Amino acid sequence: MMIKDSQKNNFLSFPLYMSGAIIQQYHGAEAGAEHAYEHGYTHWYIDGANKEDRPSEWSSERIKNMRNKIQELGVSPVFHGNFKAPLASDVPELRKAALEYLKTEIDLSAELGAPVILHGGGIVEPRSVKEAIEQALEGYVETIQEAMSYAQSKGVELWLENLSNYQRFHPFYYVFTNIKHYRYVLDRVPGIKMIFDVCHETVGGGDPLAVFNELHDRIAAFSFSDTDGTRDSHWPLGKGKIDWNGLTKCIVEKDWHGLVAFETRNVEPKENIQFVNALYDSNVLPENAVPEVV
Repeated sequence: MMIKDSQKNNFLSFPLYMSGAIIQQYHGAEAGAEHAYEHGYTHWYIDGANKEDRPSEWSSERIKNMRNKIQELGVSPVFHGNFKAPLASDVPELRKAALEYLKTEIDLSAELGAPVILHGGGIVEPRSVKEAIEQALEGYVETIQEAMSYAQSKGVELWLENLSNYQRFHPFYYVFTNIKHYRYVLDRVPGIKMIFDVCHETVGGGDPLAVFNELHDRIAAFSFSDTDGTRDSHWPLGKGKIDWNGLTKCIVEKDWHGLVAFETRNVEPKENIQFVNALYDSNVLPENAVPEVV
């Protein structure tokens, strides 16, 4: 499957399991939309961790202008919520404040027609790690339940992003980092979906293929980048230890479809799509078949 341009825009040709491609290269919201369009991606991240893109920075005029840009370019936003918000804090008062902040992100996303990505956040220097994480997970479930009710009233979809399970970078501990956490939360919040960050899962020894095979029906989207497993490196695909060929086989076997975000650094955006196209072709084309050139 070769890359081609659409007559309507610069969209690339993606593997059939991808309903679109999200680009994240840390631009501000407006520049990010232009960047997605110029490089053939269908979606881009508005990063809520950027000071200039926090909900408080959006006037009604800016929202209007962004909606016009979305319509003009034909690209769609995904609001990447501020990962610093302690939505899974073991301190109830902090968690409540983070939920109120999240609601402002949901309000903005409703105006822009975007889903919102949630992060559990972290806990710092707990006296009892096991107890604090258990409390944080319980609190995260409560946060998501309330946030989901609020988001549904606004017509906004929520996606939970897993964070890296660091083994050597304490005294902080991320929440929602491994299959036990995913099961615990997903079992208690019917209907909620994940954006599954494959790089994050790999950090600390996780198994992306096993997670996908078990939870594929709860995964709304992927985030792709590579790593050697020690940290969230955002390497280009194929430069680390992730088994992309095996994951592609699993995706095809499970007949999964959805958006894929690419959070890769030091790589041309088209190379991401060339990489996943080549893997897809090798896994679905009959042996010795010649891919169609378009």
